[in-house]
Amino acid sequence: MKKLLLSLVLCGSLALVSTPASARGVIFYSTGEHLDIFQKLPADFEFEDGDHMNLGVMYNQFSLMWIPVWNYGETKWAYVNDAKDSYDDNVTEEELEMFRTEYAYDIPDKPRIGFWDSIGGKLVWAAVIAGAVIFGRNRKGDDDEEQPEARNEEPAAEEAEQV
Repeated sequence: MKKLLLSLVLCGSLALVSTPASARGVIFYSTGEHLDIFQKLPADFEFEDGDHMNLGVMYNQFSLMWIPVWNYGETKWAYVNDAKDSYDDNVTEEELEMFRTEYAYDIPDKPRIGFWDSIGGKLVWAAVIAGAVIFGRNRKGDDDEEQPEARNEEPAAEEAEQV
């Protein structure tokens, strides 16, 4: 009985102190530098602070709800640590050539952005927008088709006569 009374008091107090809800939504977006690891380098490649470095690609990106929308600015090679929280964008052509010859890495002349970041996010957003448009059209069509039916009073009158 005490638990029931306590629960009722708690629910009542929450109802009394509640605030009206706002109809505003939250949109998460991000913009700025984005780093991707292109090629893992051997363990002896380290930054001055001792972090292991990899060959990566650095570019600027705008994303909505953690899905990439647009890449802008210059795409360039960079050394990136394993955690992708620090980088050095001073990668020279001689260093790239050394990776190609000594380590036989297949490194293109120009850095490329991965499929997800370059095209994949755009495909997801196109599907979301197309789905919203199709759903909106179908919903609008359903509203137009629904018309109130005319009441037929005759069967009710016949039932009344039979009784």
